[in-house]
Amino acid sequence: DDGRRFGCTTGTFLSALLLPLPPRDDDADNPLEAVFAGHTVALAAKFAERFAVKCYDLYGSTEVGFPLVLSNPPDLERAWCGRVRDGYRAQEVDEHGQPADGVPGELWIRPDDRLMIMVGYLNQPEATARALNGGWYHTGDIVIRHPDGNFEFLHRAGDTIRRMGENISTTAVEAVIDEH
Repeated sequence: DDGRRFGCTTGTFLSALLLPLPPRDDDADNPLEAVFAGHTVALAAKFAERFAVKCYDLYGSTEVGFPLVLSNPPDLERAWCGRVRDGYRAQEVDEHGQPADGVPGELWIRPDDRLMIMVGYLNQPEATARALNGGWYHTGDIVIRHPDGNFEFLHRAGDTIRRMGENISTTAVEAVIDEH
């Protein structure tokens, strides 16, 4: 209702909060053209269909902004991050910092403009040196770059739960929770 009243053409919406509301006949009758309705690609797809709007998702961080944009996920089963947008470079590297496209590796980001990346962590020179080693921001995210240029998020490096001798990715736990 606010979008209609104020003529909003874009915005950020929490699809997980709006989709459970009872559907209305006028859901698709709105001025929205493009929105960020992320959480999962499946929820964004449901949001796009119900409200007749193009949904985008962004991947990024406080340190480097939003270098990846997702507008047309190849499927709804994976955690897609999107493709590199203008003004950024991205690479997937193995544990030795060598390119590793097509297999799991850490995502490194470098903006074309130095002003688009953090200067450093306050009073943490060692952490800054690790995160910005070689002029690339080391995200700590394990991804796969697919041949079409889309990055798929797998998990955070070292972000696992150990249970009865098995390493369980917290991302896998969150995916199950997201289903509810």
